[in-house]
Amino acid sequence: MCHWQWFDTNLPYLVQQTSTHCQYSRRYLAWGQSTLAKMSVYIDIHTHRAYAQKTGVLALQNITLSNQEMNLDKWLTAGWHPWYIQYTSLQKIKESINHAAAVKNVVAIGECGIDRSIDTPVDTQAEVFKYHVEVAAEKQKPLIIHCVKAYSDINGLLKKTNFKLPVIFHAYNGNKIQTQQLLSLNAYFSIGNPISYSAKKLSNILSEVPLSRLFIETDDSTYSIENNYQEIADILKISLYDLKNQIEINFIKIFGNELVSTY
Repeated sequence: MCHWQWFDTNLPYLVQQTSTHCQYSRRYLAWGQSTLAKMSVYIDIHTHRAYAQKTGVLALQNITLSNQEMNLDKWLTAGWHPWYIQYTSLQKIKESINHAAAVKNVVAIGECGIDRSIDTPVDTQAEVFKYHVEVAAEKQKPLIIHCVKAYSDINGLLKKTNFKLPVIFHAYNGNKIQTQQLLSLNAYFSIGNPISYSAKKLSNILSEVPLSRLFIETDDSTYSIENNYQEIADILKISLYDLKNQIEINFIKIFGNELVSTY
């Protein structure tokens, strides 16, 4: 016989039992997963776009403290991108980080980090990044990290400061060894737009990053978060519902239920 089984989603979910009376259960099960996928939330962990109030998308809008004001009606992340620190005094940078970190709806610090592809001295970048780490630890907020050719720098600094809170590497592009090293920290990995990766590179990253440490983002692109989720679900060969559900679990583990409950 067929019966309704209740899961954590508090929604009825049809399951198949061994019975000749359940010949349509596979069809209903597929319908149920599709319906639940539409009802659960998409989480855009890192975006520079200002989303309108859109049902089903929980976006953390990133504010670059060098040139943006905070919209207190949205959930935000805020920090100094390493591209913009060179011509600003360290005192001003520290003051703006302290101010942002004290704002309730700034739920994570960053993006911040080290980028070895730019002219700003690495020592200067590391000093600013270290201050983000110290403030995040004090305020008990996770970090959003920008990292280009500097995974060993970031890894070393996080270990040296004994930072234990979650860190989310946005637009993650590391290799297998770097991923394994970062997994020993409380690290999560956000995948940007699939089109920005080679097919092989994206496949490798997704095979190396556990689903329990995965996020998805739009960053500064015009691609939709829904499209990014579907492409990644296809590569992983899992349902859209399962992907959305796992990322929501990851999000709640870091940020709690409050943010999700508003969507």
